[in-house]
Amino acid sequence: MFQLIYLSWASDTFDPFGPRGMQSILNTAQNFNSSKNITGMLIFRNQLFLQLLEGEQKDVMELFEKIKSDPRHKDIQVILSQEGDKKVFPNWSMAYSDLTGRELDIVNEIMPWDQVVEDFKNGKEVPNNKILSIFLRFKYDQAA
Repeated sequence: MFQLIYLSWASDTFDPFGPRGMQSILNTAQNFNSSKNITGMLIFRNQLFLQLLEGEQKDVMELFEKIKSDPRHKDIQVILSQEGDKKVFPNWSMAYSDLTGRELDIVNEIMPWDQVVEDFKNGKEVPNNKILSIFLRFKYDQAA
Protein backbone atom coordinates (compact mmCIF):
# COMPACT_ATOMS: atom_id res chain seq x y z
CA MET A 1 0.00 0.00 0.00
CA PHE A 2 1.32 3.39 -1.06
CA GLN A 3 0.67 6.80 0.51
CA LEU A 4 1.14 10.20 -1.08
CA ILE A 5 0.48 13.57 0.56
CA TYR A 6 0.69 16.81 -1.38
CA LEU A 7 -0.02 20.51 -0.98
CA SER A 8 -1.10 22.78 -3.81
CA TRP A 9 -2.52 26.23 -4.25
CA ALA A 10 -5.88 26.65 -5.89
CA SER A 11 -5.46 28.39 -9.23
CA ASP A 12 -6.45 32.04 -9.44
CA THR A 13 -9.56 31.10 -11.44
CA PHE A 14 -10.72 28.36 -9.05
CA ASP A 15 -14.10 29.07 -7.49
CA PRO A 16 -14.75 26.55 -4.70
CA PHE A 17 -18.49 27.19 -4.97
CA GLY A 18 -18.71 27.19 -8.78
CA PRO A 19 -19.68 24.31 -11.10
CA ARG A 20 -16.08 23.02 -11.19
CA GLY A 21 -15.55 23.75 -7.51
CA MET A 22 -15.19 21.54 -4.47
CA GLN A 23 -18.34 19.51 -5.04
CA SER A 24 -17.16 18.64 -8.55
CA ILE A 25 -13.72 17.63 -7.24
CA LEU A 26 -15.25 15.46 -4.53
CA ASN A 27 -17.75 13.75 -6.86
CA THR A 28 -15.03 12.97 -9.40
CA ALA A 29 -12.64 11.78 -6.69
CA GLN A 30 -15.16 9.52 -5.02
CA ASN A 31 -16.13 7.87 -8.32
CA PHE A 32 -12.57 7.42 -9.60
CA ASN A 33 -11.16 6.40 -6.23
CA SER A 34 -13.86 3.78 -5.65
CA SER A 35 -13.06 2.21 -9.02
CA LYS A 36 -9.33 2.03 -8.19
CA ASN A 37 -9.60 1.22 -4.45
CA ILE A 38 -7.95 4.54 -3.59
CA THR A 39 -8.82 6.13 -0.27
CA GLY A 40 -7.83 9.31 1.48
CA MET A 41 -8.79 12.75 2.61
CA LEU A 42 -8.84 16.22 1.09
CA ILE A 43 -8.52 19.39 3.16
CA PHE A 44 -9.17 22.80 1.59
CA ARG A 45 -8.81 26.14 3.34
CA ASN A 46 -7.31 29.55 2.47
CA GLN A 47 -6.98 28.51 -1.19
CA LEU A 48 -4.69 25.63 -0.17
CA PHE A 49 -5.31 21.96 -0.92
CA LEU A 50 -3.81 19.31 1.37
CA GLN A 51 -4.54 15.76 0.32
CA LEU A 52 -3.65 12.23 1.39
CA LEU A 53 -4.04 9.50 -1.25
CA GLU A 54 -3.67 5.78 -0.44
CA GLY A 55 -3.74 2.68 -2.61
CA GLU A 56 -1.66 0.71 -5.05
CA GLN A 57 1.29 2.85 -6.14
CA LYS A 58 0.46 2.72 -9.86
CA ASP A 59 -3.13 3.80 -9.19
CA VAL A 60 -2.15 6.60 -6.81
CA MET A 61 0.48 7.87 -9.24
CA GLU A 62 -2.01 7.74 -12.14
CA LEU A 63 -4.40 9.86 -10.09
CA PHE A 64 -1.63 12.23 -9.02
CA GLU A 65 -0.67 12.80 -12.67
CA LYS A 66 -4.28 13.83 -13.33
CA ILE A 67 -4.20 16.19 -10.36
CA LYS A 68 -0.93 17.76 -11.57
CA SER A 69 -2.52 18.49 -14.95
CA ASP A 70 -5.76 19.81 -13.43
CA PRO A 71 -5.91 23.60 -13.99
CA ARG A 72 -7.56 24.06 -10.59
CA HIS A 73 -4.19 23.27 -8.94
CA LYS A 74 -0.87 25.10 -9.11
CA ASP A 75 2.49 24.88 -7.35
CA ILE A 76 2.05 21.27 -6.29
CA GLN A 77 4.52 19.99 -3.70
CA VAL A 78 4.77 16.38 -2.54
CA ILE A 79 5.05 16.29 1.25
CA LEU A 80 5.21 12.51 1.71
CA SER A 81 5.55 9.57 -0.64
CA GLN A 82 5.98 6.17 1.00
CA GLU A 83 4.98 2.56 1.28
CA GLY A 84 2.76 2.04 4.30
CA ASP A 85 1.59 -0.93 6.33
CA LYS A 86 -2.10 -0.12 6.14
CA LYS A 87 -4.42 2.62 5.00
CA VAL A 88 -5.24 5.49 7.33
CA PHE A 89 -8.72 5.77 5.78
CA PRO A 90 -9.60 2.28 4.50
CA ASN A 91 -13.30 3.06 4.15
CA TRP A 92 -13.22 6.62 2.81
CA SER A 93 -12.99 6.97 -0.96
CA MET A 94 -12.44 10.66 -0.25
CA ALA A 95 -13.13 12.32 3.06
CA TYR A 96 -13.26 16.10 3.04
CA SER A 97 -12.80 18.99 5.44
CA ASP A 98 -12.81 22.74 4.95
CA LEU A 99 -11.41 23.12 8.47
CA THR A 100 -14.19 24.90 10.25
CA GLY A 101 -14.89 24.82 13.98
CA ARG A 102 -13.59 21.71 15.74
CA GLU A 103 -11.73 20.50 12.65
CA LEU A 104 -9.57 23.63 12.61
CA ASP A 105 -8.88 23.14 16.31
CA ILE A 106 -7.69 19.59 15.58
CA VAL A 107 -5.21 20.83 13.00
CA ASN A 108 -4.04 23.76 15.08
CA GLU A 109 -3.23 21.44 18.00
CA ILE A 110 -0.69 19.66 15.79
CA MET A 111 0.52 22.51 13.59
CA PRO A 112 -1.23 25.84 13.14
CA TRP A 113 -2.89 25.95 9.72
CA ASP A 114 -1.64 29.51 9.23
CA GLN A 115 1.89 28.18 9.68
CA VAL A 116 1.28 25.50 7.02
CA VAL A 117 0.06 28.24 4.66
CA GLU A 118 3.00 30.57 5.43
CA ASP A 119 5.63 27.83 5.17
CA PHE A 120 4.24 26.66 1.83
CA LYS A 121 3.94 30.23 0.54
CA ASN A 122 7.56 30.96 1.52
CA GLY A 123 8.97 27.75 0.06
CA LYS A 124 9.82 26.28 3.45
CA GLU A 125 9.62 22.57 4.02
CA VAL A 126 6.36 21.57 5.66
CA PRO A 127 7.09 18.79 8.20
CA ASN A 128 5.68 15.55 6.77
CA ASN A 129 5.41 13.91 10.20
CA LYS A 130 3.12 16.70 11.42
CA ILE A 131 1.03 16.58 8.25
CA LEU A 132 0.59 12.81 8.56
CA SER A 133 -0.34 13.35 12.23
CA ILE A 134 -3.11 15.71 11.11
CA PHE A 135 -4.67 12.99 8.98
CA LEU A 136 -4.26 10.38 11.72
CA ARG A 137 -5.94 12.70 14.20
CA PHE A 138 -8.91 13.12 11.83
CA LYS A 139 -9.19 9.36 11.60
CA TYR A 140 -9.29 8.88 15.35
CA ASP A 141 -11.52 11.89 15.91
CA GLN A 142 -14.06 10.47 13.45
CA ALA A 143 -13.93 7.07 15.16
CA ALA A 144 -14.70 8.56 18.57
